[in-house]
Amino acid sequence: PAVRALRAQADKVLYQQEMKRVIEDEDNLDIMQGMVDELIIEDNEVKGVRTNIGTEYRAKAVVITTGTFLRGEIILGNMKYSSGPNHQLPSITLADNLRELGFDVVRFKTGTPPRVNAKTIDYSKTEIQPGDDVGRAFSYETTEYILDQLPCWLTYT
Repeated sequence: PAVRALRAQADKVLYQQEMKRVIEDEDNLDIMQGMVDELIIEDNEVKGVRTNIGTEYRAKAVVITTGTFLRGEIILGNMKYSSGPNHQLPSITLADNLRELGFDVVRFKTGTPPRVNAKTIDYSKTEIQPGDDVGRAFSYETTEYILDQLPCWLTYT
């Protein structure tokens, strides 16, 4: 069955810049970047991570946020190749490590729609799908709603 969920589209560049600033301004936080290849397990407990260049980061807790990188694939028509988003490396070794540790590692096809130049569309052959009239939020603490939206257009192929 289909899932109905809130969705927001944000300016990716501005969002990334703002979130980077927020994280960098956080007290008592060290930021490290690298490709994690495996969890460090001692006495049946996670004690940290090891990167693809052998650097170890020890921690009391590890949070895994892989997104679409675990065994990442790009599918273009009948063509398929290993990759993370935006031509970044897929996380093959970590996926193998997690599987060895007993985790189920499965792939979901995200089905990202093609990007189309709006000037090339014959809108007379589409059906408008306006946004919501009522403000909705991801947080119950939200008090202001931005309703300035662009509509979607439905078509059938």
